[in-house]
Amino acid sequence: MAKLDEITELLTEELEGFNRSITKLERISSKMGNIKIQADSRIIEGKLDNYMYREEFLIKFYKKQIEEINRKLKWGKLLLILFCLVSMATILTMGYFGYQIIHFDAEREKVHNEGKKEIILQLRGYFDEYPDAYMNYEKWRNEQMETLD
Repeated sequence: MAKLDEITELLTEELEGFNRSITKLERISSKMGNIKIQADSRIIEGKLDNYMYREEFLIKFYKKQIEEINRKLKWGKLLLILFCLVSMATILTMGYFGYQIIHFDAEREKVHNEGKKEIILQLRGYFDEYPDAYMNYEKWRNEQMETLD
C-alpha cells in the first residue's frame, strides 16, 4: 500500500502542476486576447520610397550619360566624315600632281624637240640669207669639235 500512496501522491503533484500550467495558459491567453495587432507598412513604404528615389536618380543620371555619349558620337561621326573627305581630297590632289609629274618629263621632251626643230628652221632661213654667217658658224663648230677630241 505504501507504493499505492506514493503513486497517488505523484499523480496529485502532477495534476497540481498541470493545473498551474493551465492557469498560466489561461492568463496568457487572456492577455493575448487583449493585444491588437495592427498592420503597419510605414517602414516598408519608407524603404520603397527611398529605393524609388534612388532609382529615379540613377535613371536620370544614366539618361544624361547616354545623351552625352550620343552627342560625342555625333561629333565623332562628323569628324570621321570630315577626315574621309580631307583624305580623299588629299589622295586626289596627290594623284593629280603625280600624274602631272610623270607626264611633265614627256611634255618637256616634246616641247624641247619642237623648239629644237623651230630653231633649226629659223637658223636655216638665216643661214640661207647670209651664207657668210653659215661659213663662220661651220668654222667655229669644227674648232669646237677638234677641241673636244
